[in-house]
Amino acid sequence: MYKYKLPDEVSAWIEVDGDALLNNLKRIRQIVGTAKILAVVKANAYGLGQNEVARIFQGAGVDCFGVTNLSEAINLRNGGITSPVVLFAPLAAGQLSLALDYNLIPSISSITQLQELQQAAAARQDKVKIHIELETGMGRTGLWLTDILPFIEELAACPNIDVDGIYTHLARAGADKDFSEKQFTAFKEGIKLFQSKGIVIPNRHIVNSTGVINFPHMHLDMVRVGTLLYGQVPMGAKLEGIIDPWAAKAKIINLRNVPANWPIGYGSEYITREKSLIGIVPVGFADGFNVSPKIKPKGFIDLIKIIVKEVLAYYGIGPQALGVQFQTKSYPVVGRIGMQLTMVDFTGSNIKEGDIVSVALRRINTPQHLPRVYLKDGQPYKIIFAEREINLLEKGEM
Repeated sequence: MYKYKLPDEVSAWIEVDGDALLNNLKRIRQIVGTAKILAVVKANAYGLGQNEVARIFQGAGVDCFGVTNLSEAINLRNGGITSPVVLFAPLAAGQLSLALDYNLIPSISSITQLQELQQAAAARQDKVKIHIELETGMGRTGLWLTDILPFIEELAACPNIDVDGIYTHLARAGADKDFSEKQFTAFKEGIKLFQSKGIVIPNRHIVNSTGVINFPHMHLDMVRVGTLLYGQVPMGAKLEGIIDPWAAKAKIINLRNVPANWPIGYGSEYITREKSLIGIVPVGFADGFNVSPKIKPKGFIDLIKIIVKEVLAYYGIGPQALGVQFQTKSYPVVGRIGMQLTMVDFTGSNIKEGDIVSVALRRINTPQHLPRVYLKDGQPYKIIFAEREINLLEKGEM
């Protein structure tokens, strides 16, 4: 465990290992060869902190970045990111000028969007790069293949538009190879239509993190990678050498001996069976603890599996059972999780107030108010809070 001192106000935080991020980028480069890498840094870089993660990857030569919406892209620019940034969500007409202000690359998936962007670019006498999204089976956004030829006709009347890329989204990259291959075939057909009209697009991309592993023949000019960069191998894929850079930490802020048959927490849902050592961990559901998306079961068998896992977790069994790590052992959460405080049974341990435990926070749901501590060579070099950051190298506190 790394040893360092945080400001006294901090009782829970996230460690982000920059060396692990670079390791993952290197591993991905080994897989994709000469294909460019678009690093996806949406949703606050999957919870790791968008701007600092992007700085790490920009310094390592990532070709471009991808985000969902305009505010994320503007945040990157304001954070000093100068690399190309692709916006994946459609932009409203009123957002187009802002996208041009910040030199962003919009995704276009309709003739109407193309016309609006041309009008905005012409008014400013700007030339703007775009990526064209094709609909091949995701069913979300994208230009229908049947609309490509009319789209090309309109594109010819748009001198301020430069087509830099074309892409589509794989909907079942980890679960359905045949469907993914059908999408790939449709994508290639769409590209051929552009080529038949003399339009050669330099950056063709279709694979996400799962597709990078499962479909090397689909790497094309560029790959889009998010989950893999952040140390998580997606379900339905296998890859060695990926390191998780994320760790949630918290200090024990209170310990007390509680007698047997004593209620713990809201609703008195837990009653101690014996004399117990109960510790308070300063995280709760407001910090993303025990918060996860509600996934609709695919069928009755899937529903039964979900129910069984929930029942086992209730009794402290299985990977979904709630607990925290201290030293090499896991200790169970007891009672109802609060908004910002959680009770843990540390009976039998040598834990003390102020000791640090590891907490299983779901990174996407972990809010920005928890500071991110960035490590290099095993030592912290920067702490980023929601409203400020501390550069430890400048302060000489390493």
